[in-house]
Amino acid sequence: SVTFNHAEGDIDLILRDALGTEVAASRTADNTESLSFAVPWNGPLFVEVVLVNDTGGLPGNLYNLSIAYTAPSCAVDAEEPNDTQGAASPLSPGTHGGLHGCLGDDDWYAVAVGAGQQIALDLLFAHAEGDLTLGLYDPSGSLLAESTSVTDNEDLAGNVPSAGTYLVRVHLEGDSGPVVGVPYALDLAVN
Repeated sequence: SVTFNHAEGDIDLILRDALGTEVAASRTADNTESLSFAVPWNGPLFVEVVLVNDTGGLPGNLYNLSIAYTAPSCAVDAEEPNDTQGAASPLSPGTHGGLHGCLGDDDWYAVAVGAGQQIALDLLFAHAEGDLTLGLYDPSGSLLAESTSVTDNEDLAGNVPSAGTYLVRVHLEGDSGPVVGVPYALDLAVN
């Protein structure tokens, strides 16, 4: 927004993309021009303040410019809220898609298995979007195994020592892609 004394001159506020194309504008006859724009792409935007008419006794017109930016929020998947061990979502064998890892928001899953069974987990994602890690925890909440590579996908497999409900943690270490957070699928096999 731009605030100014309209009696000293008319000011317009224009928002342009990287090519200079106008994407939003405010052109009123008031003492304030303001606009809001949801940015559908990555890249720069340019704010243009234009003195349309200089009608006051002094050359030009003084103004105050205020810019506020709201970061986009991370997608919420159907398993939320599963942010703690105590709120873990039940996970059955098979592939579960449409999931989303967010910074500061771990995803926890609960897997019921019998003694001596083997559990295999595949976390499927594009590392270019961000760095997800995969952890397996015993029924008491202690870490049993972890996969922390710096490539696409993470996987864990092995026999569980005793029957019970084991916990799976998906953690976003870093978000580097154009999408906020990291979309992923989680595949579980229990044999």
